Amino acid sequence: RKLFFIDTEIEHPWMKTLSPLFQEKDRGPFHLKSSTYPLYYEIGAVLRPKTILEVGVRFGYSLASLASGAQLTEGLFGIDFEGYEQNSVKIASANLKSLGINATIEYGDSHKFDVEKVFGKKYFDLIHIDGDHTADGALLDLIKFSKFTNTLLVDDALDARVWRAVSAFITSKDDPISVTYLPSGNGFLLIEY
Repeated sequence: RKLFFIDTEIEHPWMKTLSPLFQEKDRGPFHLKSSTYPLYYEIGAVLRPKTILEVGVRFGYSLASLASGAQLTEGLFGIDFEGYEQNSVKIASANLKSLGINATIEYGDSHKFDVEKVFGKKYFDLIHIDGDHTADGALLDLIKFSKFTNTLLVDDALDARVWRAVSAFITSKDDPISVTYLPSGNGFLLIEY
């Protein structure tokens, strides 16, 4: 597999599709000129997951990017507590639907969410962790959702709290584990085991 890093000075074609979905508050240079969503797109294209679960969906930009890169229109799931944005589950669902992507996004606390009961699935090819950013909360998410995949993608790895959680998670694993840092706005970690 090869990952291609995105030059932030070159506009990625995916942004022409994604940027019209941005909420007003997200139309500034941080989102419009960021390499974050093109990188999600490229990760989807390289990993080609058939199923994705995203923990912390907000408005669905990253899930849309992963799904579009992987050329998926179904097999997509998300959980959001709406801690950042009220009505984000509804907006994310509409954003994804406008791109022809069928996703099941549920409102819920990731720490209490019953994945098997609600989604009827025991395994996902890729789980994207971008929910609780406290050290304890992120660690709980990593431990809980690692049971449903062999591939985790963690956003905001440069946030000290998330980094502490990832470090604790990695050192708790007995089996071999691969961790790849991918530079983005706040850093991605691809964890495979």
